[in-house]
Amino acid sequence: MLAAWEGRTEVVSLLLEAGAKVGLQNEVGDSALMLAARTEVVSLLLEAGAKVDLQNEHGDSALMLAARCCRTDTVSLLLEAGAKIYLRNEYGDSALMEAVRWGRTEVVSLLIEAGASIDLQNKEGDSAVIIATTKYNLSVLKELVRAGADLNLQNQEGLRSVVRPRARR
Repeated sequence: MLAAWEGRTEVVSLLLEAGAKVGLQNEVGDSALMLAARTEVVSLLLEAGAKVDLQNEHGDSALMLAARCCRTDTVSLLLEAGAKIYLRNEYGDSALMEAVRWGRTEVVSLLIEAGASIDLQNKEGDSAVIIATTKYNLSVLKELVRAGADLNLQNQEGLRSVVRPRARR
């Protein structure tokens, strides 16, 4: 896993040829593929049979981690390998929500093109639009608006993308 994390392609290749298991997970449930979501090692691991939709103890998948880290090429590769775009982590966030939260405009566009649901709400009721609005990310918000996101969804605190809740007395 260390070689995958550090992006050491030759070392990963050697380890795989020597019989290293690609499906092992560390103490928090991360697999080599999840750790390599930030490197070009992903293709080697996929070719070796890594499970694309494995989730760690927080429910994060390789696609979510790649979306968070703005690796458009890795996101594309994982989608081509059949990564499920609708998986959610322990907070109810999807890969799209992770990309929105971290301001990854290119990844947001790619996930929308791949069919990501733009109006999902997480456990707090936040949608991608609400997340983009609270992060003041105009370029991501424009992508969501272009895709037809519902601008009137409300989270559990009563927050909408346009209207703030009334102060409680």
